[in-house]
Amino acid sequence: MATISCALAVHSTTLIVIRRERQITVAGDSRTKYGTQGPTIKVCKIERLNGDVFFAGSGMVLDTRVDGYSANEIALKGKPGTIAFRAAAFAEAIKGPLLQSARWGRQNAPEAVYREFWGGSSAVVLNVVFVGMENRVASISAVDFTKIEDAQGNPVRININIRSCRGSPCGDAEHALIISMGQTDAISNEINSLLTGPGGLPVNDAKTARHLVEMEITDRPDKVGPPISIVQIDNSGAHWIDKGVCAQTNNR
Repeated sequence: MATISCALAVHSTTLIVIRRERQITVAGDSRTKYGTQGPTIKVCKIERLNGDVFFAGSGMVLDTRVDGYSANEIALKGKPGTIAFRAAAFAEAIKGPLLQSARWGRQNAPEAVYREFWGGSSAVVLNVVFVGMENRVASISAVDFTKIEDAQGNPVRININIRSCRGSPCGDAEHALIISMGQTDAISNEINSLLTGPGGLPVNDAKTARHLVEMEITDRPDKVGPPISIVQIDNSGAHWIDKGVCAQTNNR
């Protein structure tokens, strides 16, 4: 019987992105599980690309059995361009390896293990986000990858949904946009309250992002874990509020 050991890395991540017109805040936890028999370790989930463009991902981020399937490596090797261009190019590059990974799991893993790691018939198996400043305006492109199965439960395609946001309709200095990715069950109502409550979203976005990730850590310590890494990007560059385990990586 095949097992999913250290070949497969799953970020049961909570990622929070708070966008205002002139600033983006990204926060994430550090817990990563390697398969059913591999270790649970702490990993930096916020990757700095060239310049002050950042990438983060949640879900099926790595499968060493599949050639070319590392979300971070694909993002790092991507050609420079707009945030939207980078996201679209990333989606095109990873959809084939992602489908191959899901098919390997379906064919070789026990049913319960396959469903645990690759989900149901229309499961979102990977979320990523690209963020940065473009012409002095905050820009975000978030991408969701959904695995679609046939009637026999076999993966047949990956559906891609790209949400790009730039300019004042996405949130201005007073009104922010919040994107939550990965494990978010405990914070959905909290985010709605923050955005619609009296007084609006607090002005300290780093504090808000930390609070939201901490809520998920408390709710699901089996899936989300400290330390929390937080970076803010504005027109003066990137500023780490808390590097967490990202401090261990030299190129950040």
